[in-house]
Amino acid sequence: AGVDRMIVNMEPELQNIETVAEFKPEIDFVKTMKSFLRSQLREIITFIMQARGGDENFGPTLYVRLRQAISELLAITRHCLVGGMPAMNRLVENRLTHITTGVNPLIQQWMSMTTTQQLNSFAPSITIQPDRLAQFLVERETPSQASKPPSQEAPMETSPGASAVESP
Repeated sequence: AGVDRMIVNMEPELQNIETVAEFKPEIDFVKTMKSFLRSQLREIITFIMQARGGDENFGPTLYVRLRQAISELLAITRHCLVGGMPAMNRLVENRLTHITTGVNPLIQQWMSMTTTQQLNSFAPSITIQPDRLAQFLVERETPSQASKPPSQEAPMETSPGASAVESP
Protein backbone atom coordinates (compact mmCIF):
# COMPACT_ATOMS: atom_id res chain seq x y z
CA ALA A 1 0.00 0.00 0.00
CA GLY A 2 2.86 2.41 0.81
CA VAL A 3 4.60 1.76 -2.50
CA ASP A 4 1.34 2.31 -4.36
CA ARG A 5 0.88 5.69 -2.62
CA MET A 6 4.43 6.66 -3.60
CA ILE A 7 3.68 5.74 -7.23
CA VAL A 8 0.45 7.79 -7.17
CA ASN A 9 2.45 10.75 -5.83
CA MET A 10 5.02 10.34 -8.63
CA GLU A 11 2.43 10.16 -11.40
CA PRO A 12 2.12 13.94 -12.01
CA GLU A 13 5.90 14.16 -12.49
CA LEU A 14 5.84 11.18 -14.86
CA GLN A 15 3.04 12.82 -16.84
CA ASN A 16 5.02 16.07 -16.93
CA ILE A 17 8.06 14.19 -18.25
CA GLU A 18 5.89 12.76 -20.99
CA THR A 19 5.04 16.30 -22.14
CA VAL A 20 8.65 17.50 -22.44
CA ALA A 21 10.17 14.59 -24.35
CA GLU A 22 9.24 12.53 -27.38
CA PHE A 23 8.53 8.90 -26.58
CA LYS A 24 7.98 6.00 -28.94
CA PRO A 25 4.30 6.08 -29.87
CA GLU A 26 3.76 2.38 -29.21
CA ILE A 27 4.98 2.61 -25.58
CA ASP A 28 2.95 4.04 -22.72
CA PHE A 29 5.76 5.76 -20.82
CA VAL A 30 3.79 6.58 -17.66
CA LYS A 31 2.46 3.04 -17.26
CA THR A 32 5.90 1.61 -18.05
CA MET A 33 7.54 3.75 -15.36
CA LYS A 34 4.83 2.93 -12.84
CA SER A 35 5.33 -0.79 -13.50
CA PHE A 36 9.09 -0.49 -13.14
CA LEU A 37 9.03 1.74 -10.06
CA ARG A 38 6.45 -0.42 -8.29
CA SER A 39 8.60 -3.51 -8.81
CA GLN A 40 11.90 -1.90 -7.85
CA LEU A 41 10.61 -0.02 -4.82
CA ARG A 42 8.99 -3.18 -3.45
CA GLU A 43 12.17 -5.20 -3.94
CA ILE A 44 14.44 -2.58 -2.36
CA ILE A 45 12.14 -1.81 0.57
CA THR A 46 11.64 -5.52 1.26
CA PHE A 47 15.40 -6.04 1.22
CA ILE A 48 15.93 -3.18 3.69
CA MET A 49 13.10 -4.29 5.98
CA GLN A 50 14.38 -7.88 6.10
CA ALA A 51 17.98 -6.87 6.86
CA ARG A 52 19.47 -8.17 10.07
CA GLY A 53 21.60 -6.00 12.33
CA GLY A 54 25.31 -6.60 12.01
CA ASP A 55 25.07 -7.96 8.45
CA GLU A 56 28.38 -6.96 6.92
CA ASN A 57 27.01 -7.52 3.41
CA PHE A 58 24.04 -5.17 3.82
CA GLY A 59 25.77 -2.00 2.57
CA PRO A 60 27.54 -3.55 -0.41
CA THR A 61 24.42 -5.52 -1.40
CA LEU A 62 22.20 -2.45 -1.14
CA TYR A 63 24.69 -0.50 -3.28
CA VAL A 64 24.60 -3.22 -5.97
CA ARG A 65 20.78 -3.33 -5.90
CA LEU A 66 20.45 0.45 -6.16
CA ARG A 67 23.02 0.64 -8.95
CA GLN A 68 21.15 -2.09 -10.83
CA ALA A 69 17.81 -0.30 -10.34
CA ILE A 70 19.28 2.98 -11.63
CA SER A 71 20.84 1.15 -14.58
CA GLU A 72 17.50 -0.42 -15.45
CA LEU A 73 15.69 2.91 -15.03
CA LEU A 74 18.10 4.58 -17.44
CA ALA A 75 17.92 1.68 -19.91
CA ILE A 76 14.12 1.65 -19.90
CA THR A 77 13.88 5.41 -20.26
CA ARG A 78 16.43 5.44 -23.08
CA HIS A 79 14.53 2.62 -24.78
CA CYS A 80 11.24 4.52 -24.53
CA LEU A 81 12.63 7.80 -25.86
CA VAL A 82 12.79 8.70 -29.52
CA GLY A 83 16.42 9.71 -30.00
CA GLY A 84 18.24 7.50 -27.47
CA MET A 85 21.04 9.01 -25.41
CA PRO A 86 20.90 12.56 -26.82
CA ALA A 87 17.19 12.62 -25.96
CA MET A 88 18.02 11.29 -22.48
CA ASN A 89 20.51 14.12 -21.97
CA ARG A 90 17.92 16.71 -23.03
CA LEU A 91 15.37 15.17 -20.69
CA VAL A 92 17.78 15.22 -17.73
CA GLU A 93 18.71 18.83 -18.46
CA ASN A 94 15.03 19.77 -18.63
CA ARG A 95 14.21 18.08 -15.32
CA LEU A 96 17.23 19.61 -13.59
CA THR A 97 16.20 23.07 -14.79
CA HIS A 98 12.69 22.43 -13.46
CA ILE A 99 13.94 21.12 -10.10
CA THR A 100 16.42 23.96 -9.59
CA THR A 101 14.10 26.84 -10.50
CA GLY A 102 15.25 29.89 -8.55
CA VAL A 103 18.83 28.65 -8.17
CA ASN A 104 21.68 30.77 -9.51
CA PRO A 105 21.95 30.09 -13.30
CA LEU A 106 25.68 29.33 -12.99
CA ILE A 107 24.91 26.62 -10.45
CA GLN A 108 22.15 25.28 -12.70
CA GLN A 109 24.56 25.15 -15.61
CA TRP A 110 27.22 23.41 -13.49
CA MET A 111 24.68 20.85 -12.22
CA SER A 112 23.44 20.17 -15.73
CA MET A 113 26.93 19.78 -17.15
CA THR A 114 28.15 17.57 -14.29
CA THR A 115 25.07 15.38 -14.33
CA THR A 116 25.21 14.95 -18.11
CA GLN A 117 28.90 14.01 -17.91
CA GLN A 118 28.19 11.47 -15.16
CA LEU A 119 25.26 10.05 -17.10
CA ASN A 120 27.32 9.74 -20.30
CA SER A 121 30.16 8.00 -18.47
CA PHE A 122 27.77 5.65 -16.63
CA ALA A 123 25.57 4.74 -19.61
CA PRO A 124 28.14 2.57 -21.47
CA SER A 125 28.53 0.35 -18.39
CA ILE A 126 24.82 -0.53 -18.38
CA THR A 127 24.24 -4.12 -19.42
CA ILE A 128 20.58 -5.05 -19.11
CA GLN A 129 19.12 -8.08 -20.84
CA PRO A 130 16.30 -7.20 -23.28
CA ASP A 131 13.91 -9.65 -21.60
CA ARG A 132 14.49 -7.89 -18.26
CA LEU A 133 13.45 -4.57 -19.84
CA ALA A 134 10.55 -6.14 -21.74
CA GLN A 135 8.82 -7.22 -18.54
CA PHE A 136 8.24 -3.58 -17.60
CA LEU A 137 7.32 -2.15 -21.01
CA VAL A 138 3.63 -1.33 -21.39
CA GLU A 139 2.31 -0.89 -24.91
CA ARG A 140 -0.01 2.01 -25.59
CA GLU A 141 -3.58 0.92 -26.18
CA THR A 142 -5.00 1.62 -29.59
CA PRO A 143 -8.59 2.91 -29.70
CA SER A 144 -9.81 -0.52 -30.85
CA GLN A 145 -8.00 -2.25 -27.94
CA ALA A 146 -9.43 0.17 -25.39
CA SER A 147 -13.03 -0.40 -26.53
CA LYS A 148 -12.82 -4.20 -26.83
CA PRO A 149 -13.60 -6.16 -23.63
CA PRO A 150 -10.76 -8.54 -22.66
CA SER A 151 -12.99 -11.61 -23.04
CA GLN A 152 -13.44 -10.90 -26.76
CA GLU A 153 -9.82 -11.27 -27.77
CA ALA A 154 -9.29 -12.37 -31.34
CA PRO A 155 -8.29 -16.02 -31.69
CA MET A 156 -4.69 -16.70 -32.54
CA GLU A 157 -4.21 -17.24 -36.24
CA THR A 158 -2.52 -20.43 -37.27
CA SER A 159 -1.57 -21.86 -40.59
CA PRO A 160 -3.91 -24.52 -42.06
CA GLY A 161 -3.35 -27.90 -40.44
CA ALA A 162 -1.31 -26.48 -37.53
CA SER A 163 -2.56 -26.68 -34.00
CA ALA A 164 -2.53 -23.61 -31.74
CA VAL A 165 -0.75 -25.56 -29.01
CA GLU A 166 1.90 -28.00 -29.99
CA SER A 167 2.68 -31.06 -27.90
CA PRO A 168 6.28 -31.75 -26.97
